[in-house]
Amino acid sequence: MVAPTLQTIPTEIRLMIYEFCFSSITVTQGFGKTGSNHTNLLSTCRQIHNEAKSLLGSNISFHFRRTEEMVDCLTTLSHQQIQQIRHIRVKAILFPLEAFQNAGYTEAYDFADALALFPGLQLDRLEVEDCFHDEDREEHRKSCTCAEVGTYKTIEALLKCDGWKELYYVMPTTDFMCGPIIPYLHRVEQPLGWNRYLQDRDGADSGASVTMFISKNSGSSGMMDDPSIRIPCTAIPEQMINTLRDVVLSEDNQTAVAPLEVPEVDVTTRAAEKREMLLIARRGKNASYIQDGKKLKYQIKYWFDRMTWPEMKENWTYKEGHPRWYNHW
Repeated sequence: MVAPTLQTIPTEIRLMIYEFCFSSITVTQGFGKTGSNHTNLLSTCRQIHNEAKSLLGSNISFHFRRTEEMVDCLTTLSHQQIQQIRHIRVKAILFPLEAFQNAGYTEAYDFADALALFPGLQLDRLEVEDCFHDEDREEHRKSCTCAEVGTYKTIEALLKCDGWKELYYVMPTTDFMCGPIIPYLHRVEQPLGWNRYLQDRDGADSGASVTMFISKNSGSSGMMDDPSIRIPCTAIPEQMINTLRDVVLSEDNQTAVAPLEVPEVDVTTRAAEKREMLLIARRGKNASYIQDGKKLKYQIKYWFDRMTWPEMKENWTYKEGHPRWYNHW
């Protein structure tokens, strides 16, 4: 009996093998290192290349250091390739461009505005790392509420935009909710407010949900990847975090499926503690979440209609990553 080879086994099994190989690939950009690469499979023969190439984009993951690196990569892809991407992780730095009617002035846009550049984007999961509470900006944050405003507004902008089915937003601190009163920022109890917004958007019975978690231990990190260290919680502005010990979690241990009105018990985390927080939002069943680009702001469209992304970087139309633009609110 002749031993089976990759080309002689049933096609459906070959496709499963391709998906398994590609699922371990993470394309990284901006970190100065190369991620895992199992794409050599595509070079074995024409038959395997033709069968496997369509599965590559939908099974690999992309990890970008900042918004800039994400735009660097996605602007080189075709519309069809963008449609295939299913998983992106990125630190959501503001997107600063020169004001087209006021030379010398820079307008900083939300990370969500950058997503509108890519119609067809339909991620299964978007993982966003907060940029406003980086350790190297600690001294600045002691005398400024810009970080709290930045985090809160970035989350709200992402909840209002399309392009993702699941959103994971991780923050290294509870300050964005527990910090002092900010006169020009209207905060409400969360995730109750965001949960209601998403259900209003997708339908009360759609299953749309927003859940917040806090790390079990002060100073620990890794909630994005480790469900075992998450505690469901709620937060009231300018107050402490309330943990929900009686919340029932879904089978994947990621989403609280009990009502958000579950009694809040035992205030365990004070605003001064450094505890990582994670927000998980899920769009509702049958919700249309494909990015259509219709909300792309005119000022951004103005520049992208007139020059390429490399040209914008070369002539400083794009004000690449200067820290002062992180605070532009």
